[in-house]
Parts: sequence; C-alpha cells; structure tokens
Amino acid sequence: MDVAYVNSDKFSFFSDAQEQFDQLIHQLSSEDYENHEHGDIEKHINTEGLALLRRLLQGWLSREAANEANENDINDRTGNVLNHVRSGTTRLLTSLFGDVTVTRKDYSQRERSSVFPIDAELNLPTDQYSDGGSLSI
Repeated sequence: MDVAYVNSDKFSFFSDAQEQFDQLIHQLSSEDYENHEHGDIEKHINTEGLALLRRLLQGWLSREAANEANENDINDRTGNVLNHVRSGTTRLLTSLFGDVTVTRKDYSQRERSSVFPIDAELNLPTDQYSDGGSLSI
C-alpha cells in the first residue's frame, strides 16, 4: 500500500485496520496456512475479521472525535449553561465487533451533570452496549 495514502489525514485513523488486514492477507498467503483444513481457516478469518471490523469502527470513532467542534451554547437538561469544556474524555462502547473507546468533549459546570453532544450526535446508547443500529445506511 502507498504510504502517502495511509498517512493522509483522511485515512490515518484507519491505519490500524489496514495493518490488521495486511497481516491477515500475509498469514493466509504464507506456507504455514497451506495445509490447514478449511474449517480452521474459516475460524481464523472469523476471529481476525472481527478484529479488523473492530479496528475499522475504532478508526471511524477516532476520526469523529478529532473532527468534533467546540460548541458554544450547551445546556444541561434543566437549561443551565455548561461553559467548562474538557477534551479527550473517554467511554467504553461494547460493539458487535468488540470493545472500542469513544473519545469526546465533556461540557460541564460545577454541581451540574456533564453533557457529551457527540454521544447524541452519534446516537450512542446511555449504557456501554451498542445495539448495532440498523444496517440501512
């Protein structure tokens, strides 16, 4: 793969996924995998494929976090203005492919609940478990 392609801003978030994919192709092309039964290869592809999908999702979430703009008028549920912004807060999300980390901005004020606008924007669940959403994109 062209290094400039992987290192471009648009695709750099997906470099871990690209590495996983390249490693899987290398493994399947190697002599070590020539004499395995198809069921063993299928299991290996399933395991490594889920890791690839998890890395793709993590790359997408990381790109979304990097592009999250600062909001000026954020209010909590009761209408109180939240003017303290902290970048880089994280939460665990258990997806269909495994655990990923969601990085986002935290809007808060003393003695008020924090608000995370990107959680709503991405329609993230309030608990750690993703329902996988609908597949009609």
